[in-house]
Amino acid sequence: MRRILLSDFSRLRTGAWRRFGVARGLFAAGVVLLAVPAAAAESTGQRSFAIIDQISDVARARVEQVGVANKVEVLQAGRNLEADIYILGQLNKASDSANRVVQTGEASRAEVEVSGDENQFLVVQKGGNGPSNNTATTRIEGDLNSASIYQGNEFGADYYNSAQLLQLGTANIAAIRQQVDPRTISSGGNAATISQDGTSNEAEIEQTGADNLATIEQTGSSNKGTIRQDGTGLSAFLAQTGSALEYTINQTGCVLAAGCGTVSVTQTSP
Repeated sequence: MRRILLSDFSRLRTGAWRRFGVARGLFAAGVVLLAVPAAAAESTGQRSFAIIDQISDVARARVEQVGVANKVEVLQAGRNLEADIYILGQLNKASDSANRVVQTGEASRAEVEVSGDENQFLVVQKGGNGPSNNTATTRIEGDLNSASIYQGNEFGADYYNSAQLLQLGTANIAAIRQQVDPRTISSGGNAATISQDGTSNEAEIEQTGADNLATIEQTGSSNKGTIRQDGTGLSAFLAQTGSALEYTINQTGCVLAAGCGTVSVTQTSP
């Protein structure tokens, strides 16, 4: 399995916040609320808060945090939405609820990189009136981390969702949910990939709609992988390397003489 390489966090400056364009943040112990086309926040320390709220046809947000028990919340609505989050630290759970990026609109892209233990992060992407074209990538290195990605097409008939979740460490949990209302579908497809390298990890992918592709790759012992698909044009691939492995694959909703779709499972011992 390819090893996860996180960005170099050494570029994060010392200090609470830095000014970016016309947007200014408050001290790290407070809250920053930005509503401009482009926004950035940078913080270090404990219990700092970065909250960015954007409504724009071109919305871009970048957050960099170093420390313990910090909170990141990015809310974006419009078109051409972009969010880049970089976190170095531990216990970043937003008071026991996940840090999050929520994007509602067309052409959404979210990229999250986390290095540390006991962190939680959630990415939510909801399509706009046009094609969704949602892309989300989360990379986490550390132990006892939890990461989730949700993608849907609540507001449009076309959807093109792509999600990647990579974890390196022990006792991590990864979940991707791609949900489509079959009554509004005109065209589209879901693609989800989870890669985990470590022991006692759990991965789950749930998809509804047409043309679904789900892939789980796990390396290490005592890992669990689950894929659930409901729709047509289904493909599920699961590869596990290690010992004491578990997996579940369910495909429903496809009424085809040849069966629901493609299923491939590979389990190997080191």
